Amino acid sequence: MGRRMGHERWTDHTVREWLVCGPFPAFGNGRPPTNRDRWETGLRQAVANDYLGEHGGESGIAPASGMAHMSATGTCQWGPVESDTDLIDLAALYPQQAHPVAYAWAEFDAVDPGPTLLAIGSEARYQNSVQVWINGQRVYDRWVLRRTRYGDDLVLVDLQSGRNTVLIKPTSVHAGWGFTFRVVGPLFAPKALLNAACRGHVPVIEYLLAMDTPIDATDRMGETAPHHTARHDQSDVASLLLARGPAAHTPCAPSPHPLAALQGRQTCLPPLPPA
Repeated sequence: MGRRMGHERWTDHTVREWLVCGPFPAFGNGRPPTNRDRWETGLRQAVANDYLGEHGGESGIAPASGMAHMSATGTCQWGPVESDTDLIDLAALYPQQAHPVAYAWAEFDAVDPGPTLLAIGSEARYQNSVQVWINGQRVYDRWVLRRTRYGDDLVLVDLQSGRNTVLIKPTSVHAGWGFTFRVVGPLFAPKALLNAACRGHVPVIEYLLAMDTPIDATDRMGETAPHHTARHDQSDVASLLLARGPAAHTPCAPSPHPLAALQGRQTCLPPLPPA
């Protein structure tokens, strides 16, 4: 991937002002089934359901404060939410809701058109589903039962110059419910590179390297992105990273090559040059 236009104007941007609508009960006005298979089937159906059909649907919604949608238990209205932190805390906004679905919509500006990296995260103990639309196009749809972290999900999208819109549809299963949304710039890029190295997300890494993201940033254990490739056996990513230069040596993690050998993954990393 070539260097993006406007590289010198690459900036981080976190969205903290939203219009939010919910909660839409996943199981209508009835109790969730006790059978695990039926429960998961019902929840998946709720996630797939478009609750915004009265006003353009998920791909066409242009909400305004006070706009209402019918749900199985009443009416849900869009209303403004502004957070002092990166987290939009839906559990605080809609307390004591079982298996809820909600929507959050916002506008944000892009200086230049073209590829842009988004980081989506959640503070929920378990985030069952998250879907994202950019300018009416669904760009992300993940169903997962796991602990999640800020900016854990990385999504490459094409933005248009000027105003862009984002719609997020998070679903909660257990305690906690909320999300974060960030346009990745140079401040968050090193953390994004570490995350992408764990997962072998080659297009994201190519983008970050094209934006001159340093490969020697460390996590709290002192490991760099090349260390992560060795730990998670991501050979394609390792070649990309090490083509940019040698991996950082830190007191906590002297070199990714011994780590690869220790885990029986010597072929994951290119061989060291002769001394």
